[in-house]
Amino acid sequence: MSLRTLCIFTAASLLMFSCSKTPQTFDFDYPIDNFTDDALLDLRYLNEDVAGEHGFITLSPDSNSFVRGDGEPVRFWSVNEGGNARRLSDDDMRRHARFLAKIGVNMVRFHGSVNPAGKGTDINDVDTAEVKAIWKTVAFMKEQGIYTTISPFWAHNGHMGGWVPEEWSIEGYSGKDDMWGVIFFNDRLKEAYKTWVKYLYTTPNTYTGVALRDEPAVGLIQVQNEDGVFFWTMQNIKPELKLLVRKKFTAWLIKKYGSYQKTLAHWNNYSLEGDQAGKQLFDIFSTWQMTQELPEEQRPRMKDQVEFLTETQYNFYKEMHDYYRDELGCKQLINASNWKTADQLRLNDLERYTYTACEVEAVNRYFDPGHVGENSGWRIDTGHYYQGNSALKNPVDIPINIKQVEGYPMLVTESGWNLPNKYQSEAPLLISTYSSLSGVDSYYWFVFNAIDLDRDPYLTQFKLGEDLYPMNRWTYSTPGGAWMFPANALLYRMGYVKTGKTVVHEERTMDQLYNRVIPVISEENSYDPNRDAEFAPGKSMRETEVNPLAYLTGRVEVKYGTQK
Repeated sequence: MSLRTLCIFTAASLLMFSCSKTPQTFDFDYPIDNFTDDALLDLRYLNEDVAGEHGFITLSPDSNSFVRGDGEPVRFWSVNEGGNARRLSDDDMRRHARFLAKIGVNMVRFHGSVNPAGKGTDINDVDTAEVKAIWKTVAFMKEQGIYTTISPFWAHNGHMGGWVPEEWSIEGYSGKDDMWGVIFFNDRLKEAYKTWVKYLYTTPNTYTGVALRDEPAVGLIQVQNEDGVFFWTMQNIKPELKLLVRKKFTAWLIKKYGSYQKTLAHWNNYSLEGDQAGKQLFDIFSTWQMTQELPEEQRPRMKDQVEFLTETQYNFYKEMHDYYRDELGCKQLINASNWKTADQLRLNDLERYTYTACEVEAVNRYFDPGHVGENSGWRIDTGHYYQGNSALKNPVDIPINIKQVEGYPMLVTESGWNLPNKYQSEAPLLISTYSSLSGVDSYYWFVFNAIDLDRDPYLTQFKLGEDLYPMNRWTYSTPGGAWMFPANALLYRMGYVKTGKTVVHEERTMDQLYNRVIPVISEENSYDPNRDAEFAPGKSMRETEVNPLAYLTGRVEVKYGTQK
C-alpha cells in the first residue's frame, strides 16, 4: 500500500468508526521507527544540534517575528504535547522527541497547571509532579533541537485537580468551580501564581541542572491559558467576585472623577438598578450588553466600564511580565494569553491590546467540524453528528485568518482539524502556505499524545456498552495529520512561500477601542465546543468595511493607541 493510499484510507477510517467494539479492532499498525541514517525523509537536520545553542529566541528588528540568538530568522512548526512527559518513560520520551524532529517540528507547547492539585492543598503549594514533567519535556526536546513554550496555568477546574479547596480561601469558589476571571481581581490567587512559577523557573531542572529562567531551549513563556474579562464567563462570575469587581470599579471611577456624585454627573445621572448610592457602590453592565449597540444615554458609562476592564487586564499582564523578567530573571519572550471575546467586532481589539503588555500575541482558534452530541467537546460517541466540511468551501474559517498587531509576533497556540474530520489531511498544506503568506509566526497543532502515531485512538477507560468505547477527539497523532507534516513543515520553515505585502493596515485610537467602534476588518469567532454551547452558541462574523477574504491575500495588521 502506498503512503498516499495509507493516509487517505486511515483518515477515512477514523471517521467511519466512532466507536470500537474492542480496543484491538482499529486496523492500523505503524512499525517502530529506528531512525536510521538511510531514511528517505528525515527533517532532523533542520533543527539545531540542541535547542538554544545560539542563545535565547528574541524579536526580529521590526518586532513582527522571531530570530535565534545569533540573529538568524527562525520559523516554528509547532505542536502541543498531550501530557506525554507525565506518562512516558524517559526512553519513550526521547523516541517521541526524535519522531517530532523527523517530521519537521522545532517547537512544542506544554499546556498544564503547576498549581497544587485537588482537595486539602494549600494555595501556595506547587504541583511538583507537573513541574518535573515540564522539566522533562524541556530537557528531551532540547536534545532534538526542539524549543518549548510553557503554559503553566489554566483556571479550568480540571487543571485545578478537579477541585478548588476551601483552604485556598478564594471567596465564593470551592468544589468543582472554574475560576474564570478570578486571577485578574483576586490578589490572593495572583500572589499564589507568582509562588508557583517562581519554583518552576528558579529551581534547577533535575534533568539538566539549569534553572528554566536561564534555559535558552525554553523559547516562550505564556502567562496563562484561555481566560479574559471580555468573554461570556465574566457574565457568570460568583457573587463574591462580582462584588469585588464592583468595588474596584467604583474606586477606579472615584479616582478618575473625584467622587461618586461627580461620576454620576459625567454619565448624565444614568444609573443601573444594582447601584447602591448609600454604600457608594456602582453596578456593572453584563457581558451581553458589552456586545450590543447601546442607546446614547448608556454609552458614557459603558465606555468607562470597558476602559476599567481593559486597564485591569493589561495591568495584570504587565505585572506578570515584569515579575518574570525583573524578579525571576527570566530571559525568554513572554506572551500574555491566547483567548477570544464574546464579540469579535466590538471586543477583540481590546483583548489583543491587553496582550501588548508582553512581547508576543497569541490566540487559540480551531477549525470546527460541526460535531454535535453529548460529551462532544472531548470525545466521539455513537449517535453523534458532524458536518465535516472542507475549509476550502468556506476559507474565511481557516484559523490563521488573524488580524496581527504591528510590532508583535502572532501565534496560534492551539488549533487543528480535530476529529471527526475527513478533510484532516488538507490542514497542514493550508496552514503552511497561508501562514507563510500572511506572516503568522507559528501554529501549534493540538494535540500529539502518542510516541509517534496513535495505533488505536479509542478511550478504553470509558465504556459505552459491552465492549464499546468512545473515540478520542483531541488527537493529531494520525496519518491524515502527522504524515502531512514533513513537506509542509519544510515549505514553511524554509520560507518557500514568501510573506505577502500588507494588504490591510488599520490604526485605532484608544477612544475607538473603549467606545467599541466597529473595526474595518474583523475575524471569525471560532467555536469552542466546551464553553460556547454553555454561554452563547454560534458565530459572530458580521459584515465589515473590508472583506475577510483579505486574510488570504497577505498580511492584515492593526496598530493601537494612535492619535488620529
